Amino acid sequence: MSLFTGLILVVMCTGVLGAWSGSTARHADHGNLPWQTLSIGSFVSQLPKTVPMQPITAQDLGLDLDNPCGTDVFLWLVAAFLIGKRIRASVAVAAYRQLVERQGLDSPAKFVECGHSTLVRSLGQAGYTRYDESTARRLQALARKFAAQMPDQHAGLRAGKTTRASFERWLLEFEGIGPKTVEIFMREAQGLFALSKRS
Repeated sequence: MSLFTGLILVVMCTGVLGAWSGSTARHADHGNLPWQTLSIGSFVSQLPKTVPMQPITAQDLGLDLDNPCGTDVFLWLVAAFLIGKRIRASVAVAAYRQLVERQGLDSPAKFVECGHSTLVRSLGQAGYTRYDESTARRLQALARKFAAQMPDQHAGLRAGKTTRASFERWLLEFEGIGPKTVEIFMREAQGLFALSKRS
């Protein structure tokens, strides 16, 4: 090794060690060394909290989607709407239970008749505070649209005229419903597309 090459290596090593020392000092101020920040516990604690470990199902909420004429299809759409936002699934489920089970909002009509401030307060009590104002307004709009248009959708499903693609496009027309909410809803609502076979 030449003297010049040796000097270059010394300079490079000095820079690396200096950077590592600075990193160590910064972490030490918080009681952690660099390698400690890579522990399994730290890694797991920093995983996104918007992704549930197990997907929430309609059955988890006591809903039976085999009866398309009942209110459970609407309630599952409400649940999917809440779960589909960038918020912890546990908070979304708590908000659903607060609205449906404690406030008794178990139909489109009851959502429409409920006061906006009552919806906001119920969402806040469940910890769904990040989107409470807009969510309350959109839930009422969802209930109105569902009540007005679902009968035609149901007729199309029974006649075999409504396809999965067209039904998903209809869902995307609701304010605040995006692909994630549609995905969650459709995961449990496969039976809707077998209605024509039951008729």
